[in-house]
Amino acid sequence: MDSYDFIANWRLVKGLFADAWAVLRNKARPQQLMLHYHRAFMVILGIYPNKKMLSNGVYKTVHYFILLNITLFLIPVLCGAYEWNNAIDMGGDFVWIIGISLILTKMWYVHFRADEIDNVIKNFDSYYTNAQSKTIDPIILGWERFCFLIEIGLLSSSIVILLFFYLAICVPPLFTDQELVYHAIYPFEWHRPEKHPTTHMIIYVLQTITSWHNLMSILQIELLGIHIMLQTTLNLKILCIEIRSLGELEGGDQIFHMKFCRVVKLHQHLIRTVEKCNSVFYGSFVTHLIASFALISVSTFETLVSADDPKESAKFLLFVIVAFLQLSFWCVTGNTVCVQSLEVAEAAFDIKDWHTKSVDIQRNIMFVIQRGQHPLIFVAKPFLPFTLVTYTMVLKQCFSILALLRETI
Repeated sequence: MDSYDFIANWRLVKGLFADAWAVLRNKARPQQLMLHYHRAFMVILGIYPNKKMLSNGVYKTVHYFILLNITLFLIPVLCGAYEWNNAIDMGGDFVWIIGISLILTKMWYVHFRADEIDNVIKNFDSYYTNAQSKTIDPIILGWERFCFLIEIGLLSSSIVILLFFYLAICVPPLFTDQELVYHAIYPFEWHRPEKHPTTHMIIYVLQTITSWHNLMSILQIELLGIHIMLQTTLNLKILCIEIRSLGELEGGDQIFHMKFCRVVKLHQHLIRTVEKCNSVFYGSFVTHLIASFALISVSTFETLVSADDPKESAKFLLFVIVAFLQLSFWCVTGNTVCVQSLEVAEAAFDIKDWHTKSVDIQRNIMFVIQRGQHPLIFVAKPFLPFTLVTYTMVLKQCFSILALLRETI
């Protein structure tokens, strides 16, 4: 499939759930990696400007319009700071500013890194197509199907959660005295329904449309990163299965050495791929950690401050849940990579009768065991890696700041 053809990407997205049904019901092998589907979604949303897509004048114009729209979308929300009356208003605006800034930053980051992201996807695709060119072990096929179904489940559940979140923020202005989706100030008081009902309605419609596009965009960007981690875990799992299967080979040391060199090269390539991901997504990782820390701290604080107002408290509680889920997905999947990478050393040690092989083969196996004891981690140095340890530390710091804010208020 030509990843640069807009129509082809549209067809790919339309076939996603048919592919998922075939994997679930017919126990078939996925036709495409989930990474291809996320890239196709981003192309359709107009936020994936690799060189080929930017060569299309219409797509280029739409893409820059989207970036300009969300940039201008943030400015009136920032101006809303002039109307802060209390801590609840201030916290509400802070949450929106942090969230919109996160989306804007990640969109611009994809803008500058789209071609490098293509190379990362190509690396994972090479692992998948290489496995496809030979007879697939039923156990490996089972893990591939399991990973794909998890990815489909994450996508489906995330869309449902975002739909409820979208309705929760966009419907209240229709039935309450809330003027707009976001507290924002526009020139000439266009946001005041009593003075400019027509422009107010236009602004409301634009905010709702932009909000849905922003939510779908950040969802695809986030899931692309999370599923890259899942694919890394899957390939490490397959690597461990293949390493352990070397003990069942027949034919002497020469055949063993040939097969062993192949899996060692795969391990080396996976290490380089993780390093490349850390480089390509560095800015995205940093932005994500800072934004998650700020969102959880502010939202939790505002939930407690607005406890006397059930509507406001419920709104901030929703922000807390979304921020927790976002950080949880990243840290859990990052932790699976870390844990699975350590299993490579165990798999090499578990090779049947490896101590009876030649001295050179034993030395190579011990080298793999030694290297496998260094975990692969997704990290933006000097920040902490995406692991459960980091998750725990972030939550502790958030609640420490929360306690400090409560004492201050």
